[in-house]
Amino acid sequence: MEENEIRELLKAGIEAAKSNNKIIARGYLRRVLDQDPTNETALLWMAQASDQVAERRSYLEQVLAINPNQPQARAALEKIREAMGETFTPGADYGGDDYGLGGLRQSALRGDTEPEERLRGGGQQRDWFEPVQRENLPPGLWSNRRAGAGWSLTMLLVGAIAVVFIGIAGFLLYDYIQNQEDEDDNDEVAAADTNATETQNAIATASASPSTPTNTPRPTSPLLGTPTSELPPPLEPTATYTPTPTATWTPTPNPPELYNLVFASSEIAREGDPYRLFIVDGDGQNLAQLTVTLPDNIEIELSEPATEEPPEVVEETPAAPEEGEVEGEGEGATEEPVITPTATMLPPQDLRQEFISPEYSPDGEFIVFTAQIGQVHELFVMPVDGGTARQLTVLGGTETGHAAWSPDGSQIAFSSNASGNFDLYLVAADGSGPPVPLASINTDSEELDPDWAPDGQHIVFASDRAGAGELEIFVAPLQSDAGICRMTNASGSSFAPEWSPDGTSIVFISNRTGDNDLYIMRSSGAGETLITVSDGEWEDEAPAWSPDGEWIALSSTRVGPASEFSVSPTSKIWLVTPNGDTWRQVTTGESDDTEVDWLPGDVEIDISDFEFECAVS
Repeated sequence: MEENEIRELLKAGIEAAKSNNKIIARGYLRRVLDQDPTNETALLWMAQASDQVAERRSYLEQVLAINPNQPQARAALEKIREAMGETFTPGADYGGDDYGLGGLRQSALRGDTEPEERLRGGGQQRDWFEPVQRENLPPGLWSNRRAGAGWSLTMLLVGAIAVVFIGIAGFLLYDYIQNQEDEDDNDEVAAADTNATETQNAIATASASPSTPTNTPRPTSPLLGTPTSELPPPLEPTATYTPTPTATWTPTPNPPELYNLVFASSEIAREGDPYRLFIVDGDGQNLAQLTVTLPDNIEIELSEPATEEPPEVVEETPAAPEEGEVEGEGEGATEEPVITPTATMLPPQDLRQEFISPEYSPDGEFIVFTAQIGQVHELFVMPVDGGTARQLTVLGGTETGHAAWSPDGSQIAFSSNASGNFDLYLVAADGSGPPVPLASINTDSEELDPDWAPDGQHIVFASDRAGAGELEIFVAPLQSDAGICRMTNASGSSFAPEWSPDGTSIVFISNRTGDNDLYIMRSSGAGETLITVSDGEWEDEAPAWSPDGEWIALSSTRVGPASEFSVSPTSKIWLVTPNGDTWRQVTTGESDDTEVDWLPGDVEIDISDFEFECAVS
């Protein structure tokens, strides 16, 4: 781990400890100590963040083993000893066997850490071939008194004799152990031969099961025919933190090159360049633009008459009414023409087009996306490799999108402001019917950013129903009257939620600390955890889980260590592991890259035990 990464982890741990988020603080500080066991600052803060007195005392003792004159550690340890009724002298020198090399050896026997790596002097590694400078060692380690020369010679002779006897005993013991091991090996050979066939069969069976995802889609019925150096200020505590979600994440996730991503991008360097859809490998290789063809005539719900001027009305002088005819009736009568706005067919080339918010279908065969045509947003579906798209909605909203496929691929949930405020809708993925508002969820407030639970029975979404202008995250059932569960309750807004493939976690964005940051929580709403720690003013948006749940993709203005900017002027696609340990940048350049999604691979996730439970009463 790089030195700057260790510093960032240390800052994050101190920041969490100051905010009394002890579980998070201990997690970061342990990672620092894994890399630098003699980091005095990390040990002090670990003592501060420890809940157990014995653990706190252990860390304080380790600090004093490194620096016997550390005042905070001395004072804290004296308080602990006083509370435990131990006899001590306040302010006494801690340099004796308790905290010198002898104390370190005792710590090793207790299992605290490796004593040979923890010497005094700020963690400096001692050269064991360098002569000992006794005057620089802690008091009490060496006695200043020396016995007489005769006594020293006697002790030297006795020691030599003892070494000889110990050597002989060691040789005999080694020979005995070798003989015992040879007998054990002979006994194990027969057992190993007996189980050889079963072992080979087990290995063959394990090899036949894929351990990493592939990007070969599973066939289904087609929908479209052919398919810094200063410590940052402490975070404001928002809730009682509980342990990190227990999703099945592996310590070493599959490499990014195993995945394919789709995202929207605009070349900012070219003024007026519209957003288009691109695909790229997870390691940033093989970037390519998707060819998107809209139908020859696009159906758009207009709020005003068509662009053609209405026909001029020629007023005619009515003929005199015939006998028996009432004036104002008959062929001579005229009426004011009425123009009723309706769905209108317009050539697509007559209007500006942009393509945003792509989302792969569960089988990897299709992509649903938002097409901005003029000022109107509508949903379209096209084959995964591009081509002619099919129109799904005719709502006339200026913000329609954030589409999410149901787990079985039959329906698409999305949000739109076509009715004046944002509402949630469902539409058949094959275009067999018009969009239907989710009346059981929609209110006079804003509802947006829907995503499906893996069981297909719940929708997670963002809404300001709890307070106008501030979004929180909610979960609503689709087929029951269980009620709507409020998942977050923090300052600012929380939005863009997405369920993990196994259903155990939900990732989302919140600006509760001033900028858009990435958070994760259990699917019940408990255990909120900040992933983007100490990221300054970097803005994060639109998170999306990988098919196996080992990565989260998002668009972010964060920058790498070699960047000339402190904040990227445009968003880029990044990958991060759910624990926040590993970051990978996917896209580079001057373009603005956003709204990323993963191509589903041949990954099987067991959701048989998934059942949504609301943690909030």
